[in-house]
Amino acid sequence: MNNLETYPIHIVEQLTGVKAHTLRIWEKRYQGLIPHRTATNIRYYDGQQLRRLLNIAALLKQGFKISHLMALSEAAIHELVSNTQLEQQDNGILSIPVNELIGHMLSFNEVAFEKVCAASIVRYGLFRTITQIIYPFLNKTGVLWSISNTTPAQEHFASNIIRRKLLSAIDGLITPYQLTHKAILFLPPDEWHEIGLLFADYILRSEGITTIYLGQNLPFNSLASAIETLEPTHLITFFTCFINKEQHLAALHLLKTQHPLLKIVVCANALPEKTDTQIAFLNNPDELLSHF
Repeated sequence: MNNLETYPIHIVEQLTGVKAHTLRIWEKRYQGLIPHRTATNIRYYDGQQLRRLLNIAALLKQGFKISHLMALSEAAIHELVSNTQLEQQDNGILSIPVNELIGHMLSFNEVAFEKVCAASIVRYGLFRTITQIIYPFLNKTGVLWSISNTTPAQEHFASNIIRRKLLSAIDGLITPYQLTHKAILFLPPDEWHEIGLLFADYILRSEGITTIYLGQNLPFNSLASAIETLEPTHLITFFTCFINKEQHLAALHLLKTQHPLLKIVVCANALPEKTDTQIAFLNNPDELLSHF
């Protein structure tokens, strides 16, 4: 079997939220979704099985019984997913569209991926779609990316669709003319994942705040020149890989020393150790506007 469609049980557990012990019970009790086995008798699931389990896991959170779901055909599962009320949340996460996106990414189903994104934006608005669907999707699929169970092609496939949605939303905003605040948005050297930065741009522009978007992998000497020319009130950046975290922080500290009135905001999933600087760290997009 193609390695792209091979998922060990611990990865299925992390993606679906269903414990490996529970998966084994389902296997014995319902004789459904029986995993494949390697030559050394290690369980693994194929892509079709994983996508079915993602749907079942989401439907369980909506109150359906596992005995009922295991008896349903693939078509019936998909119909339930399509028709089920999505408002019920799991710790602020809309689990059905999140799991749908994972399944569509794994199968490179662009039409279905686009449909989930578009329907979510229409129903919930962009902010809620990003915070309760896209961010959880990226966090879950990070489990796969970190151990190479997806390819860079799958990562690019998903992130580029999301990127297009954000760019379209940003283009639809009225150009801000408010000059009280002016923010430069950038990613430091070797940072390439700009979904969060684009979302920050959308949030600020939608509030009438002037932004200058400088994008990915920006050298700090170029950033320093831009600050001299543009005289921003804020710098907004994201740390996602933390490879050069200490060097990036040192460069930001220097900029803060040179421009003491400049407010620097670093967004990160895992917050770095506390420092004695005046740099603000946040891990929730709801906190961004509080710094303006």
